[in-house]
Amino acid sequence: MTLQRFAADHRLKVTKDDCGGAVIRGKHGHIYVDTGMVCAMWADAAPMNKSRLVKLGGTFWQGDISTDVKGRRLQDTWVRGIRPEAYELAIRLVGAKRRRVMSPAQRAVLEKATMASLRFRFTPAQDGNYTA
Repeated sequence: MTLQRFAADHRLKVTKDDCGGAVIRGKHGHIYVDTGMVCAMWADAAPMNKSRLVKLGGTFWQGDISTDVKGRRLQDTWVRGIRPEAYELAIRLVGAKRRRVMSPAQRAVLEKATMASLRFRFTPAQDGNYTA
């Protein structure tokens, strides 16, 4: 599976990481594809229960729990080979936001407001010149 297909199926946005690789960023970590397998990684995130990582399937690794300057507990974690039935859980754990899909009613209201705005913007002034 490619990352673009995974993102399209789950309404997620693909971005580039520091190394130029394609990832799906989340608030707590990111999702990426490695040799056709969907993987997730959390760096300096709150410690997770092992049972949550087992639910994702595949192999996982949990780093040591350390504290930051403010005293919060942090841990690095990754999971490779997430099972398809656990994709939703992985998206939630990473904290990725789904793109919103407009309903037909919302789309109609937006188009009406856009047309009204354009009509207002390009109406002639009293002197006959168009103002922008």
